[in-house]
Amino acid sequence: MKDVTGKIFGRLKVLSFVHRRKFSFWRCQCKCGKIQIVRLDSLTCGHTQSCGCLCIEKLKAKTIHGMARRSQKRSLTYSIWTNMKDRCRPTADPMRRKYYADRGIKVCKRWREFKNFLADMGECPKSKTSIDRINSSKGYTPSNCRWADWTEQAQTRRPRRCEVKL
Repeated sequence: MKDVTGKIFGRLKVLSFVHRRKFSFWRCQCKCGKIQIVRLDSLTCGHTQSCGCLCIEKLKAKTIHGMARRSQKRSLTYSIWTNMKDRCRPTADPMRRKYYADRGIKVCKRWREFKNFLADMGECPKSKTSIDRINSSKGYTPSNCRWADWTEQAQTRRPRRCEVKL
């Protein structure tokens, strides 16, 4: 067995040998300070390069706004934005699709990116509000949307069609 004590693989520095069964396991310390037990073959092939902090940093670099996850919980504004986009997809659930995509309700191109949506609408003011289309026959655009509570949204709701079955 090859001694790799003191060697560095990515952000992990090998401290000591732990045990060997089918594979050899080594105690490593990440640059962030966390101690990790890692299989030697995962270190040498480059599969494991950190305790997990490297992956988190890469995800944060991709997510400019930082609102997709806040300690494993999405922000309210981000959730509203994702739900709005999902409702308008042509591949959405058939029950939702008939009220949005089938009627031509779309999200404007600018709002396909969360940072633009956030810049135009701002943070959702409180938990009892959601996005509301002022004119329910038009799509989601900055000029047709506002933050509204349930009573305000009820005023812009389309009249329901009653189907009488005989």
